[in-house]
Amino acid sequence: MKLLIFNYKLFIKYRMFSRKEIYYTLFLLIIYAVGIVGISLPLHSDFVRLTPLNLCVSLLVVLLYQEKWSKNLVFALLLSYFIGWSAEAIGIKYGQLFGDFYHYGDAMGWQVLQTPLTAGLLWVIVSSGSTALCNFIFKEKSWFLKSVFGALVLVILDILIEPVAAKLDFWQWQNHIVPFQNYVGWFIVGFVQLLVYQLFIPNLKNKIAVVLLFIQFIFFGIFCIL
Repeated sequence: MKLLIFNYKLFIKYRMFSRKEIYYTLFLLIIYAVGIVGISLPLHSDFVRLTPLNLCVSLLVVLLYQEKWSKNLVFALLLSYFIGWSAEAIGIKYGQLFGDFYHYGDAMGWQVLQTPLTAGLLWVIVSSGSTALCNFIFKEKSWFLKSVFGALVLVILDILIEPVAAKLDFWQWQNHIVPFQNYVGWFIVGFVQLLVYQLFIPNLKNKIAVVLLFIQFIFFGIFCIL
């Protein structure tokens, strides 16, 4: 019995995820699994309209897990939201930043200036996750390297998102063709967002943000195949 208790304590001490992190991860996996099943079957024709709720709950889980809070972190998150949403609004209005004109569908929820408020949430989710991932991989490397790598991660994610976005009525491109400039725009906006985090909260750590980023890859990857 003592040996079992000793081994259990060693497992708790050296495992990659704490019990709390496992619970948070399982919760996220469940809600995204429900999303995959609900949309692909479909359980209801309007099931995809739960996307805004999914994004809000996902970000809330990441924020609840965050242990160290500061004014700089709050400012970085708010600025990330503003940059992401503003970039999308500019893209909608002028068709410049991301390429040819595109428009959002109803699945992303309430819109201001023809841009869903949840568009900013998506940028916060993926940019904070990418920042935390880069801080884990590169640790003491330069802010520039982290920002470039993190922006490339976001571009790769967008490559998976774009074919799915039209299917799920997230957004539609003019002539149904995704311009190359869109990926350039994603890199630029992503790079700026990671710079924000590196400037105001350079040591951002959040395992659940990284987990959620990987779940985004899995979610959109599955729908690319379906």
